[in-house]
Amino acid sequence: SHARSLWIRGLPEKALRAVAQAISEADGLDHPVSLCVCLVWAIPPVIWTGDFLYASQIADRLVAFAQSHVLSQFQTLGTGWQGALLIRNGKTEEGLAKLRGSFGGQDAARHQLTRASFLLEMAVGEADLENFDEALRAVEEALERIEKNSEGVLLPEAIRTKAEILSKSGVSDARVHEMLLRSIKIAQQQ
Repeated sequence: SHARSLWIRGLPEKALRAVAQAISEADGLDHPVSLCVCLVWAIPPVIWTGDFLYASQIADRLVAFAQSHVLSQFQTLGTGWQGALLIRNGKTEEGLAKLRGSFGGQDAARHQLTRASFLLEMAVGEADLENFDEALRAVEEALERIEKNSEGVLLPEAIRTKAEILSKSGVSDARVHEMLLRSIKIAQQQ
């Protein structure tokens, strides 16, 4: 999405404006699936900018809108993002439960990239609880999915997340620093 590329290029304010514009345009289409798709893809760049309140509002809107239009796949994705945001807001155990619960309803073929994003969010939550083995398993699965599906846009974030987990678990600063530099280099090439 345009907002993702703006964020990757270091333009978070423009990314937020792009999200708002995309949602406004999708609202005007009077097409429920289009609005749901827009809301699903609007959430990650908003999370990345650190605006968890706005991201939560989008996730809540997605869940309610999808429910009212009987679009269960999108409701499930919205629930997953709600779980991720609970983790980001310090309600880690509740967020992990909600996130895990959303996995069963995700159509594996259609939501691979979202699943990778959710795995990264799960990794952050597990690391917050000092479950470093579980955190690393989740981030490794995300990396495998990213590689398998040629979705490099998530690669820098996945590597950064892994570096953060390794740092919290006591791995040497040199290895963590090397991973962070790799993440930055990949992001710059996108």
